[in-house]
Amino acid sequence: MPKKQKKLQKKSHTPRFLGQHLLHNKFWIQTIIRRANLTRNEHVIEIGPGLGALTLPLAKQVTKVTAVELDHKFIEKLSKKICNIPNINLIHKDFLQFMLPRYPFTVVSSIPYGITTPILRKLLQHPSLTKAVFVLEKGAGKRITAKNTTNPEILCWRMQFQLSLKETIHAHHFSPPPSVESAILIVKRRKESLIPIHQARIFFALASYGLASPNLPIHLAFRGIFTSRQFTHLLRSIHTTRDQAIRTLNEYQWAIIFQTMIQYVDAHRWPKLKRHKKV
Repeated sequence: MPKKQKKLQKKSHTPRFLGQHLLHNKFWIQTIIRRANLTRNEHVIEIGPGLGALTLPLAKQVTKVTAVELDHKFIEKLSKKICNIPNINLIHKDFLQFMLPRYPFTVVSSIPYGITTPILRKLLQHPSLTKAVFVLEKGAGKRITAKNTTNPEILCWRMQFQLSLKETIHAHHFSPPPSVESAILIVKRRKESLIPIHQARIFFALASYGLASPNLPIHLAFRGIFTSRQFTHLLRSIHTTRDQAIRTLNEYQWAIIFQTMIQYVDAHRWPKLKRHKKV
């Protein structure tokens, strides 16, 4: 192992309960920034900046970087590094408690693996997020970007964002090295959402209802919602057969199913969202 890497690992103050692994390879840091395709006037938020390996290069690209860090040891070290860099705003806070801006923003971050889903949930439900580049656990990235999903929450994200998994980053580029491979996830808001944003909760209820038994054929999965005539119309609209498994539907077919329900089905027949579910 190179001496430099040993030194980084020895000095690490990573809060391991969050699964935070600090990326220190300059090639991959520049690759992440290039993938973000930043313009000068963007406001970039970074989650868990650590020692600033990504924060400092980001500040050279945009007019404002907000770095949200929970670990006070990293706050102390990074504060000294950025004292003469006015466009970096370092905030000592749990990102999950951080108030996101109401105006458009971008996220570029190597996110703590232990709280990947809560972070994505917070960001991808927010109307002001325009795009993001994440470094995350590769397995999670593959589940999020798989051709078909049986997860209603991921399906909701896809209705508003285009999600694509890019390069794999090996463990030795991090300190401490994770036990899994990492990858770059690109998130871009669709120019036109496949569903109205204000109806996202209704869509989530529909997706949860339909995907409760993902191997069911469509005609059984939706029999409690659509009448026979409505369902015949629906099949023609999504260009499929009644026996297609619901787990094989794509986002565009789901969009048509949703709009058909909104337009033709009485509201009392719509699936209801359980109170503890959030989207």
